[in-house]
Amino acid sequence: MTDIGDDATVARRAEGYLSQQVGHAVRLSDLRRFTVGFSWRTFGMTVHGLQPGVDGSTPLILRLGSEAGLFAPYSALPEVLALRSLEGSAVPVPRAHWHSDDPAILGAPFMFCSHVNGAAVVPWVSPSAPPLDEGYRRALGAQFIDALAALHSLDWASKPVA
Repeated sequence: MTDIGDDATVARRAEGYLSQQVGHAVRLSDLRRFTVGFSWRTFGMTVHGLQPGVDGSTPLILRLGSEAGLFAPYSALPEVLALRSLEGSAVPVPRAHWHSDDPAILGAPFMFCSHVNGAAVVPWVSPSAPPLDEGYRRALGAQFIDALAALHSLDWASKPVA
């Protein structure tokens, strides 16, 4: 795999790739790394001008594989197939836009998806941190049950994951 470089390199490569995908120049701003994403390196960004002639901004998420990650070697395809299979269902997932497993493009396999508002909860709490609020934990449990029920009612055989 190729090194992804520093944040400025990631931003430059992502801007070039997205421009190539949509067929015109786009501008990227507000690149930031997230501490969540498990073993995928996860970035948020704002992309300006994704639609030709429209000067609007679009928040996107970029997930990059890691050479030293738990699931190396990485492939974006399984996650993209899963997200595209769940799109439009009652399972809350972002829309998968572009992806590639070619490390020559961004330095590692990657996927761009929509940004979804919400909190990314990690499955552990530091011993020095206070526990999660009981009401918050119950709400998470209810959301999980709803998503699991929706997942089990999905006709997966008609979806890209099949």
